[in-house]
Amino acid sequence: MNMNWKKTRFEGVKYREHPTRRHGPRKDRYYIIHYRLGGKQKNEAIGWASQGWTAERAAKLRIQLRENHRTGKGPQTLRELREQEHQKRREEVRRKELGAREALSFEEVFSKGYRKLSQANKRPRTVKGEEQLFKKWISPVLGSRRLGEIAPGDIEMVKASMAESGKAPRSIEYALAVIRQVFNYAISNDLFQGDNPVKKVPKPKYDNRRTRFLKKEEAELLLAALRVRSVMIHDMALISLHCGLRWGEIANLKWQDINLPEGLISIKDAKNNESRSAFMTRAVRAVFQRRPKGAPSDYVFTGYGNGKMENCSRTFERTVKDLKLNEGIDDRREKVTFHTLRHTYGSWLAQSGKVTLYEIKELMGHKSIEMTMRYSHLMPETLQKSVAILEEVLPGG
Repeated sequence: MNMNWKKTRFEGVKYREHPTRRHGPRKDRYYIIHYRLGGKQKNEAIGWASQGWTAERAAKLRIQLRENHRTGKGPQTLRELREQEHQKRREEVRRKELGAREALSFEEVFSKGYRKLSQANKRPRTVKGEEQLFKKWISPVLGSRRLGEIAPGDIEMVKASMAESGKAPRSIEYALAVIRQVFNYAISNDLFQGDNPVKKVPKPKYDNRRTRFLKKEEAELLLAALRVRSVMIHDMALISLHCGLRWGEIANLKWQDINLPEGLISIKDAKNNESRSAFMTRAVRAVFQRRPKGAPSDYVFTGYGNGKMENCSRTFERTVKDLKLNEGIDDRREKVTFHTLRHTYGSWLAQSGKVTLYEIKELMGHKSIEMTMRYSHLMPETLQKSVAILEEVLPGG
């Protein structure tokens, strides 16, 4: 093959001819350009005339590169230029693919992707709740909309629709959580590009703190009725009432957590991911003494197949209903639930006048004293005594 390079009328552009291959009436030509870069001579191959290259086009490319050398901007070599062009093409392909994926509707992403993820990782009760929220409130507003079209204002419409129908702020917050998780799923799977629009939607304000606590007579009546229906649920309720434990903390108890000689319950999987100890009353100690003992790693209270209890028994709810403890009450904060037992524990401690707020905080495992302050209104005499003590040491006015 003839490797002799021939000059063209354009500076820095040369070519060689293929011995046999032709392009039109003449032999095919292969062009190169040469220039100085960093004090060194640099030669770069351009391409064949049959690929669309001409001496004039090669010269323009050389001028562009030399201008980039002078200004220090843009690709400095043909290799860099080609890589930049390849990157642009790849980015264009990616944008087109992303555009096609973002053409999916919110309902398609929920039904074809997010639903399977939710079913695989969440409790059936949670999955059912999400399905109900989607069907009744989310889908009518966002279902047919493409992901890329949904703006914070559209999500506000879901909030407004639920609020106008009298839905509780907590329910509205759950709906926003579902929308947020669907977008997070889409982002993780390259179905959506950009920020999650739910970030720009403020959560509804609400006071979800329990205000109802049981009177002593109500507590005795409830425990007696529970004992008739289910000794296990009675025992769990008694532990919550006497030790301030959450239902989940009781369900997580294993025999290795029970220290009968010292009357201590070790709570390792608390809500705040912090271990603490609860102190047994005589009645609670009797509960553990009469329950069938298992291995240290066995659960104290077992569900189906002797495994962990996943949900609070309906027995408690039915008993409360039969006792009419919630009759005529619409405010959910006033309704008796299993958590009411823990709130009653804290309220009774505060009413006793013998326990400080800090001690209540530690006994209940609150993360901050602000959570415990809800009980301060139940201990006016204790606070008044504190002021009286202070008056004794203060100088006279």
